[in-house]
Amino acid sequence: MRRFLQFRIFTLLIFTAIVALAIGFYLRMPTGEVEEITQVEFKQKVLASNSPVVVLFCADWCQPCRVVKPWLNEAAYEQRWQTTVYSVDVDDSPEIIKQLGITAIPAMMVFQDGAVKAQRVGLSEKATFFELLAEARQPSS
Repeated sequence: MRRFLQFRIFTLLIFTAIVALAIGFYLRMPTGEVEEITQVEFKQKVLASNSPVVVLFCADWCQPCRVVKPWLNEAAYEQRWQTTVYSVDVDDSPEIIKQLGITAIPAMMVFQDGAVKAQRVGLSEKATFFELLAEARQPSS
């Protein structure tokens, strides 16, 4: 009987450890929600990144931006293991806008190794939007 109880306790501990690991993994799993970043974070998270980063430059008052944002959330979820996706509010980050020469929004840019790899400006079809994301995954030449 004692041996049986030891086995049950051991089994319960192993099960608890497996569940704890699974929950920890789930909590760290990317959700697909696009993080809005500031000017300081832009330098740290985008320009310093070696992997492809997609950034949407938009504003709350911009109607075409409101159309593109749900696509960005969908793309962020689909690309969550391959590409990082951020959004930058142009009203809160005038230095970045000036530095990159952005004159119209929505503007979406793919950065890799601190440089712009691809870009699209204005509202286009959803398919065109996802083509840009495909470009982000292509190896640099």
